[in-house]
Parts: sequence; C-alpha cells; structure tokens
Amino acid sequence: MIDTEHETAPLATPLPTLLAFAELGQDKAAVGSLYQLLLADIEPGNLIERLWVRDIAVLTIRSEELRLVQLAVHKALMARTDQEFAQQSGAHRVGEGHSGTTADEAGPRAPGPALCGKVAERAVGLTYAEHLAVLNGLAEMESNVRKDRDRIIELIGDRRKGMVNSVLEMILDGLEARRG
Repeated sequence: MIDTEHETAPLATPLPTLLAFAELGQDKAAVGSLYQLLLADIEPGNLIERLWVRDIAVLTIRSEELRLVQLAVHKALMARTDQEFAQQSGAHRVGEGHSGTTADEAGPRAPGPALCGKVAERAVGLTYAEHLAVLNGLAEMESNVRKDRDRIIELIGDRRKGMVNSVLEMILDGLEARRG
C-alpha cells in the first residue's frame, strides 16, 4: 500500500471529483444497511463470523464507491475533452453533427466530419493518456477490494463446510461405536 503522506504519484491536473469522494468518506448508513441484510442472509454463528460479515459489508460498499469514482473520473475527462474539442474545432461538442453547411452559405464553415473525427480522437486520446495512471489505479483498487471481499466469503463457506464435516464425522464415529 502506498503511504500517501510521503509518496504521491504525480497527477497531470487535479481531478475535483476525486477530492469530493475523498472528503466524504465511506457511507456509514449504506454499510449499516448492507450489514443488517447480510446478517439476515448469512446468519453468522459467532463473533468471528459477525466480524467477517461486517468486513464483507464494508468491502462491498467500498467497491461500489470506487466504481462511482471511476464513473465520475470518466465523466470529468469527457467534459474536459468536450472543452478541448470545442477549442480546437470552433466551439462544436464531441458527437454533434457538422453536416448541412455548404460553401455558398454565408458565415464560417463548420469543419467536415473527417476533421471533426480526427480532432475528437486526438482530444480524447490526450485527455485519457494524461490520466491513464489514475484510471488504472482505480480499476486495480476496485479489483483488490473485490478479491478481499470474495476471500472473506470463501472463509465463511470453508468454515461452515468444516463444521458440517465435523458433525458428519461425529455421527459416523457414533454409528461405528454402536456397531462395534
């Protein structure tokens, strides 16, 4: 894990969406609601399992929040791309139609679709290349959170399988003792 106070990855331009999520912290109400639902579904048998269920709730909400951060970053990058595209192409937004203008009409001519496509492609490429490390980092963080959550779910399953196997062994031992 990176110590953010001592080592920070240089970002090209700060993304305000990341700052907003960092200031909010985890949604305690969402964790609490999910925890209650998980308690009802999993029915933990002891304190260790209840702690694991709490971890599952926390990690699940964290994963969803990271997905929202990724979406917010993509939206911010596309908004920035729209601005850059407008500057490069004469105030047209990415995806707007540019047909219908002829050389005979008065006023400035809108760029053709081929030029608009190239300018848009360049703007998108530059914007995303600038923040690729952030996007990759967010995707990796989400993946790691989900792996941790899934590992805990497997622990609960393994523990319960072990309990069932122990009970079956006790039953079989009891049956063998009666026969012998």
